[in-house]
Amino acid sequence: MGAATSSTANSSPELRSINDLCVIIPVLNERENVLQAVHSVLQSGPNAYQPEVVVVDGGSTDGTLELCQALPGVKVLKSSAGRGRQMNVGWRSSQAPWVLFMHGDSQLPPSYPSALQHALLPAQPAKGRGGQQQEAGLAAAHGSGPTHPPAAPALWRPGAVRQQGLAGQ
Repeated sequence: MGAATSSTANSSPELRSINDLCVIIPVLNERENVLQAVHSVLQSGPNAYQPEVVVVDGGSTDGTLELCQALPGVKVLKSSAGRGRQMNVGWRSSQAPWVLFMHGDSQLPPSYPSALQHALLPAQPAKGRGGQQQEAGLAAAHGSGPTHPPAAPALWRPGAVRQQGLAGQ
């Protein structure tokens, strides 16, 4: 995993390597879904993607915590319930210059590393038919139903917060 440096806030926003990424997955009773979420992050291919993966459990009672603790290469933390609290616990545990938050019942597409790179390039957006802007393809497959609207992962660069000493607040 890439480590943040003292110049993180002033450096280029480009994601230099997938190892500069920490994926935070807050969970609460996601035993049925969390394995697919984690595997979508740690997918293998010509180049195995190895970002840091942090699962933050908010007090699951269905065995989610124990299942995640058995996963190699995954940091598992406990927190009180609440997605915001869990996200804060997760990003504060990492020194990666980039953090991606995703739901425990979501899956990243196989192309997510290149989609991240594309999204962070300082270039003009691609134009589609009729001059419409095209978005980078980083939508995550997400559980469906009335309580699960489509959700995209959120990418964040916490360097400035860390530098200002606000990370512990």
